[in-house]
Amino acid sequence: MTSHDEILKKPSLLSTTPNLNGNNAGEFFRVLEETAVLGQWSKPQLIAIGKLKLEGRARCFYDASLAGQDLDYKTWKEKFLKQFEDGQSFAANFSRFSSAFQMESERVRDFASRIEGLAHKSFNGSDVGASGMSEELREKMLLSQFTAGLKPTVRAQILIENPGKFQEAVEVADTIEKAQNMLTPNINVVSSLTGSETNFEK
Repeated sequence: MTSHDEILKKPSLLSTTPNLNGNNAGEFFRVLEETAVLGQWSKPQLIAIGKLKLEGRARCFYDASLAGQDLDYKTWKEKFLKQFEDGQSFAANFSRFSSAFQMESERVRDFASRIEGLAHKSFNGSDVGASGMSEELREKMLLSQFTAGLKPTVRAQILIENPGKFQEAVEVADTIEKAQNMLTPNINVVSSLTGSETNFEK
């Protein structure tokens, strides 16, 4: 390491760089690199600064997985981004998937398409999904969440039918929904007829 690398220029700029805690990986490296331009810091110095700024989950990850490895700055940065940004994305997508429910004006098939998209983002669009979750398990989770998220009147019938596959559940739920819509009076029509009868009586 040269003397240029050993002497940190403008150390006062360190206070403008946040700590890296695992929830802010993207923001941390953005600020660090922008500040590095002002401070004329070298890549090895960025690693040293990054180590000083570690806390919480990021510190635990470093101690368990990276300590002792001779990594350049680009690789060091990618390790943290991979660990924490992918994890956050999975957590956010899975949260949306596991809390999805059929909206009042949403048809069964539209809800099925939406929840299938959320499942794809949760399980296929992340390392968590690519790491070996079986198709059978994904199918079970998709079926379970689809059933749980249906409107109560449709869900009650689905639980009785107990379909074993997601697509089968969609077909059954769609049939139930259509049947219920045929049996449910149109409120506007009823109101109109009631109004006409009242006027006739007058």
